[in-house]
Amino acid sequence: MRPIPPSVLTFSFGSLFGLTVIVARAIAVTATEPWFSPASTTLVYLAGVVAPASAAISAVYIAAGRAALAGHRSEIDVPSRRRPAGSEDQPRSGPGGDRATRDPMSLRAETAEAQRRIWTAVAPPVVIAFVLAGIAAAMLPGAEGFATTNYGLNATFILTFGYGWWLVLLWTMAAIVGLPSPHRDPS
Repeated sequence: MRPIPPSVLTFSFGSLFGLTVIVARAIAVTATEPWFSPASTTLVYLAGVVAPASAAISAVYIAAGRAALAGHRSEIDVPSRRRPAGSEDQPRSGPGGDRATRDPMSLRAETAEAQRRIWTAVAPPVVIAFVLAGIAAAMLPGAEGFATTNYGLNATFILTFGYGWWLVLLWTMAAIVGLPSPHRDPS
C-alpha cells in the first residue's frame, strides 16, 4: 500500500482543522456569559502548551532520525572507487541491487529528495501544533482576567483546542507513518 502524499494529508487535515475553528467560533459567538471558570481555563491552556509542543518535538525528532538514516543509507550504497582487478565488468550485488552500481551524485540526489519528502510531510502538522501551543501560552497568563472579560474569544480557543487537538495529533501520526522508511527499498 502506497502512503498518502503529504499534499493530500495537508489539504485534508488542514481543511478539517479549519472547519473545526469555524464551528468553534460559530458556537462561541452565541455565548452571553463566560462558559469556563478561570481554573478550568488555566488547565486547558496549560495542557494546550504542553501537549502540542510535545507532539511537535517528537515529530521533529522522528523526522530528523529518518532524514539522518536516509543520508546514512546513501553513504552505505555508494560504491567503492577501488575495485579488485577483473571486477569492472561485473555488476555489484547487495542491498539495493543495481542501486550500488550508480554514481554517487544520483544517490545524493535520491537522498536529498527523500529528506525533502520527510520534512514536507512533517512540517505542516508541526507548525499547527506550535501555533496551538503559542496561542495557549499567550492566553495562559490572562486566564483569570482577560479570558473572563473576553469570554467569546476564550470559548473559541478552548473549543478549538478540545475539538481540534485530536485532528492535529492524527495528522502528525499519519505524517510519521507515511514517512519513507530507511529499511524499505524506495522503488
